[in-house]
Amino acid sequence: QMIAAAMQQQLAGMQGPYNYPGNPAAAAAAAAAAAAAAAAAAGAGRMHLGPGMPGAGPRGDLHGFDRDDGLRGDHKQRGKGGKDSRDGRSGPGRRDREKDSSSHDEGIAQFNARFQNLEDVAGQLMSIAQDQNGCRFLQRKFDEGGASAIAAVFDELLEHATELMMDPFGNYLVQKLLDRCSEEQRLDVLKRVCEKGQIIEVALNTHGTRAVQKLIETFTSREQRALVISALGPGVVSLIKDLNGNHVVQRCLQRLGPDDSQFVYDAAEGHCVEIATHRHGCCVLQRCIDFATPKQKTDLVQEIARHALQLSQVSRQGIKASCWSPWWGQLWKGVS
Repeated sequence: QMIAAAMQQQLAGMQGPYNYPGNPAAAAAAAAAAAAAAAAAAGAGRMHLGPGMPGAGPRGDLHGFDRDDGLRGDHKQRGKGGKDSRDGRSGPGRRDREKDSSSHDEGIAQFNARFQNLEDVAGQLMSIAQDQNGCRFLQRKFDEGGASAIAAVFDELLEHATELMMDPFGNYLVQKLLDRCSEEQRLDVLKRVCEKGQIIEVALNTHGTRAVQKLIETFTSREQRALVISALGPGVVSLIKDLNGNHVVQRCLQRLGPDDSQFVYDAAEGHCVEIATHRHGCCVLQRCIDFATPKQKTDLVQEIARHALQLSQVSRQGIKASCWSPWWGQLWKGVS
């Protein structure tokens, strides 16, 4: 209701040709379209994020990244056996998975034969972690050896933490480390990736985004939270609009809580139109509303209402406003 009323007020206050100087016919058509959008906004809460839209799951819900349980570092594979192969009951797909599992075990066995203990890995950690079977070998050692295994390679891993986070296989080793390491070691990793704003680069990376999300998930201290807020703040708008980075911002909203996520709300209010008209930014804006305190929600909705008419006519990069209706339908629902 607030947004619909704001749009009506903005329409009523306009003087002269409506956004089309020298073209009265186009102006009249645009004004009529905006008026229709204002009326639709009031009832748009019934709309839902449609299946098949970017960022939507099969039922229309937003989702982040899927993660496999157990050892990481392999890519999900699906066989050619149709439904039976997907549910693992029979068909070529199951045989392919069994063969693949056997191959992984053989690969890990080869590393076990080469390295009797993790002290022997010294100086070779980077190359081993960037190998699929080598990464799985190191993860297994972390599971079996615990703190002593991590301590044996931690200094070398910390030295290459940023590169490993952005590696197709190394990022899984860093995630395993964050699950198993001590609070002091986790803080050391965070300080390392926050140096010179490197955490922004990692968060924008296809593989790095997973490691940064894991880092945020494992925070336990006030110092860790303050450090990541300070490091992510300068690049938060770029992260919000990025295919990979927006998931890091959503994880902040989910894990840090509304007070510590204020830097996200400040960016959302300060760059409302820029974010709201972006396919990934609009999803983050929805999450801001979901996790907001009453005051944060009120402030954000007021800012959206202030630009309601402009947003209803949005057309960026050749995409017609109607293309955005599924996202806007979800956003209207969130603020109503």
